[in-house]
Amino acid sequence: MRPHTKFFICGNLILLGLITATSCKKDSKTAPPTYVAQAELRDSAYIKIKDIYLWADMLPSVADFRPRESADIDEVMDKMRSFQPLDRFSFAETRAETERASQGLQSDFGFFVKFFASDTDLRVNYVYPNSPGGNIGVTRGWKILRIDNREINGGSAADISYLTEVFLGSQQSADFVFEKPDGTTVSTTISKAVYPLSTVLFKSIYNEGSKRVGYFVYNQFSGPSSVQELIVTMNYFLAGGVNEMIVDLRYNRGGFVSTQDTLANMLAPQAVGRGQNLIYTYVFNQRYSNWNESTYFYKVGGMDLSRIVFIVTPASACTSELLINNLKPVMNVKLIGEKNTFGKPVGFFPIPVFNHTIYPVSFKTVNNAGAADYYEGFNVDKNTVDDLSRDFGDVNESSLKEALNYLNTGNFSASAGKQKLSVSSAAQYETDRANAAINQHIPKIEIENRLRKMPLVFRNLQQIK
Repeated sequence: MRPHTKFFICGNLILLGLITATSCKKDSKTAPPTYVAQAELRDSAYIKIKDIYLWADMLPSVADFRPRESADIDEVMDKMRSFQPLDRFSFAETRAETERASQGLQSDFGFFVKFFASDTDLRVNYVYPNSPGGNIGVTRGWKILRIDNREINGGSAADISYLTEVFLGSQQSADFVFEKPDGTTVSTTISKAVYPLSTVLFKSIYNEGSKRVGYFVYNQFSGPSSVQELIVTMNYFLAGGVNEMIVDLRYNRGGFVSTQDTLANMLAPQAVGRGQNLIYTYVFNQRYSNWNESTYFYKVGGMDLSRIVFIVTPASACTSELLINNLKPVMNVKLIGEKNTFGKPVGFFPIPVFNHTIYPVSFKTVNNAGAADYYEGFNVDKNTVDDLSRDFGDVNESSLKEALNYLNTGNFSASAGKQKLSVSSAAQYETDRANAAINQHIPKIEIENRLRKMPLVFRNLQQIK
């Protein structure tokens, strides 16, 4: 799970220790016993973290860190991240969770939520087909009136915490009361379950003047099943004569780098060739700098685009941002959506430790123009609202409408700034803050799971079951 941020005031403790050592030499108190690492989860995890962590030189020794004084592995990851403020990302999960993800399986309600017109207007923002929510007809835009007979207010820290527990925590079922767009209500109990993940949520082709515009909503860079979905999608666009593209990544929090490579090679222009032009370079810490490796474009498919539009929000993260960064040097890239992307230019390997997998930040990526370190995210070229009153593919949905207009005219609409709803700036601020509070709890993942990309010692660990 992705842990909450905690702060450890190390400097004062060190200073106090120095004062004690210099002014109380005759104190009869004995020094604490020497810390000896043991073959257990917390110690073993930290030893591996200290070795591979991108910012390893910022971490103390295992004897000074004292992992076993942390309550569990999540607290170890919390404490480790406190030494590098840029690291909002490193996390741990159970091996069972890792295995489900690698198989393209998800275990949850199958939909997620976002505040829309106010911090009490909680809506469904996406639904996976064949999921618990999808199977009973839950649809993007449905309003949630109550969860377990509780009305949710995004301005309440307690309600945000409750919402996070319901959707991302251990709670396995909940009673929902939905309001549909026609004003009717649906009351139902939904239980979390494992289901096959469909990562392309929508695809269609639009005619804009002489343009044939492909549009698809891609929600996660999952494993082989996701790659197959992308192949089907690109073949659909090729058969439909598509010559312009809109990729909707507004809720895509990342996934496997290998899947990103596949999509980048599908979307890049033919001119990138096969093996001639750099996509990105991995940069490791000093200890593993000999593993710094460059990956090159290897164009696949018949698509030959000169420009592309991405729809994004602050929930667009990690591998989504990697795709954007990798395509910017080779084609005209425009971003449309809410404010900016999340800001995660780093990734990690799955490192097995006992019955858990740890993901300490292990590398950063640099594109062929030398661009990296986008920790503040990518700013959008045109600010639009994420219109939860309309389903994916609706040509009047704010972000899609703007993207189609740009591809047809070559310009953004004349309206200045964000296309706001008819709400006050204060209400918009509270809504944005509530959504940011939810978003901070969602894991942002950029995982390199290919053995050949891993330093040998971590490659060997993948064989341990």
